[in-house]
Amino acid sequence: MKALFDHAPLGACLVDADFRIREVNPAAMPMFGDIAGGLIGRDFGEIMHVSVGGPTRRRGGARIFRHVLASGEPYIAPEWAEKRRDRGVVEHYEWRVDRIPLPDGRNGMVCYFRDVSVQVQARKAIEDSHEALREADRRKNEFLATLSHELRNPLAPMRNALHVMRYHGHDTAAVAPARDIIERQLNSLVRLIDDLLEMSRITSGWLELKREHVELSAVVRNAVETSEPVVQAGHHQLDISLPGEALWIEGDPIRLSQILSNLLNNAAKYTPDGGLISLAARRDG
Repeated sequence: MKALFDHAPLGACLVDADFRIREVNPAAMPMFGDIAGGLIGRDFGEIMHVSVGGPTRRRGGARIFRHVLASGEPYIAPEWAEKRRDRGVVEHYEWRVDRIPLPDGRNGMVCYFRDVSVQVQARKAIEDSHEALREADRRKNEFLATLSHELRNPLAPMRNALHVMRYHGHDTAAVAPARDIIERQLNSLVRLIDDLLEMSRITSGWLELKREHVELSAVVRNAVETSEPVVQAGHHQLDISLPGEALWIEGDPIRLSQILSNLLNNAAKYTPDGGLISLAARRDG
């Protein structure tokens, strides 16, 4: 029995009815660390409080041990996390405490434990990796959903412009604005497709901003061109109020136009047919 105790792969500690340590096997020694004065004969709760903390310091450890001693019911803690007082690190232990009869006729306890810190850290690393993958997938879905919505917006004004060119191909005055619309909306499409093909942006969920000096009326004009088919489909009247002066802003013209066109599209969709939609821009400060 002594040989089995000494050569057990788990740490084992024999505690008597007075909570004094009777024996400690070699596998248990690393958990106790370098405790001055040795272990044999020392109060088990005191030793655990100095080193690990363990089930003696939290969850009413003394009560747990006394219950095991009185009832014979084993105590099992599959994964006990505690910050070491002596080492200043968090370690994880698997614990089991059983009541056993001692040669003096009284009952004692044998405590089995093993350090499962490596397994716990590996599991948490896998969980963190899975969470990172889920977050990347969520960002990808949001990114693609945003772009798929934006990619449709320039198509309607381009289709209308082509319709004008088809029926007024020999009218230079009518065709020139249609060509300008197609060129502007095509630039927006190219920008969106560039975003779609940039895989690093998909995984990060970021949309790149390309800032430049842009005149506000140009932003509004592009937004109105994009939303005009939706506004016309609802038979709405679109009232636009712009300042007489040129207002220069620093921003991404494509993104600003997308913001305004999305607002106009929503207004057109949720306004009863034949409604009035107003868009005003002015200097403030």
